[in-house]
Amino acid sequence: MCGAAWRYMQRLLILCLIGASTAASAAPAPRVTARLHFDAVHAGCQGFVPAAAAGNASAKISLASCEAHERTRTVTLVDQERSVRELMAAVVPCLELLRDVQARAGLASQVAALDADANIWIGIAVRALGTVKALPASASPELIAQHDLRVLALRERVDHWFDRAAADFVEIARMVRRHPELARDPSIAAAVADAARHVVPTVASR
Repeated sequence: MCGAAWRYMQRLLILCLIGASTAASAAPAPRVTARLHFDAVHAGCQGFVPAAAAGNASAKISLASCEAHERTRTVTLVDQERSVRELMAAVVPCLELLRDVQARAGLASQVAALDADANIWIGIAVRALGTVKALPASASPELIAQHDLRVLALRERVDHWFDRAAADFVEIARMVRRHPELARDPSIAAAVADAARHVVPTVASR
């Protein structure tokens, strides 16, 4: 009876977690508004500041990627909603800088900015998921069930980050389709290849 009751409670908890997480994911993504202050970036990223401040799109992209890495590297994470919020807060100014490039720069720089944006989203999602450690082979069924619930709850919280990255890659693929010359631009070859690896061809061709 105890085993049956435990399994019943597990199912109820899973349904509650999925319902709550789905509702949160369905909410519109918050508008990115914070600005990255060039005089307050990490030491390892300061080399990009002069050119970025002068308006160089490539330097802005490099600065955004570098600063996102530095900001998230120092966030202490546990598999709770607080960690998800802290990761998001850490990269918001970097994402805003990339939005600026997408709005103002040429096509090649827009592609590079989209690729950087996608990789920031993927990076924070993977970092968050990594907070739930693997269990030893000797783990009890109850411990395994608790672990699986934690993974499920966290996955539901960060899946929309993977969706944001996927949208960036789809947009790159569409831009390349509309402007074939982008596929021959060596400065963004890595970004174009990155998108090709992530996008289903039938989606990219729409």
